[in-house]
Amino acid sequence: MVRQRKRTNSKQYFFSLVCLLLLFAGCAPKNDEDIESHIGLGSISKDAIDKFLSSKMEKLRIPGLSIAVINKGKVVHQKTMGYADVEEKIPITRETIFEGASLSKSVFAFFVMTYVEEGKLSLDKPLYEYLPYADIDHDDRYKKITARMVLSHRSGFPNWRRDEADGNLKIKFEPGTQYHYSGEGYQYLAMVLRHIEGTDWAGLEAAFQNRVAKPLDWKTRCLFRRHTPGNTKPRHTTKRVSG
Repeated sequence: MVRQRKRTNSKQYFFSLVCLLLLFAGCAPKNDEDIESHIGLGSISKDAIDKFLSSKMEKLRIPGLSIAVINKGKVVHQKTMGYADVEEKIPITRETIFEGASLSKSVFAFFVMTYVEEGKLSLDKPLYEYLPYADIDHDDRYKKITARMVLSHRSGFPNWRRDEADGNLKIKFEPGTQYHYSGEGYQYLAMVLRHIEGTDWAGLEAAFQNRVAKPLDWKTRCLFRRHTPGNTKPRHTTKRVSG
């Protein structure tokens, strides 16, 4: 992970970068260093991309980044800039690991479906029948929550309990009746998978490696954060090398 002293609104910067980058497309002359656009904006030169990113990194105080442009299944441009550790002056490389954050949810869903395909998990069986959840057992509605509801963000859980005024986990609506984006739901489902495996978080990570990472030849990817003191329920977080 990139280390810096001041945190920035990464989502806002990301979308700003993408939108502004697209504005450059169609303005660059075509040559061997051009990248073809597939959204009706002509082409853009690799040099224009690099200069644009460099200028925005400086303006937005982004310490480092790694970018890859993929056309028709092939990497047509790849660039690393800045530092993985600003204080130690460690540069970003193609092997630098970035946190995927909630981009990992689709990977986690794929992992879950391997258990469904094997008959070890049902999408529509209440999760409490696999593993009761003491954090929410004061509300019997949680006994209606299924894997399908969790994966489609219809569990009724908040995104994270820390966002609630009292910091406690609660159900915001009848499970299955509305949509509300929730990391808590995914966390509960991960705990269920861990219980099914009869293991700890390290063991569940090993299961992910065997079921997903190794078959896809993902050599530097992990789904679950390593256990640290006081961190008994780590959130899932896909990390990958950008190369």
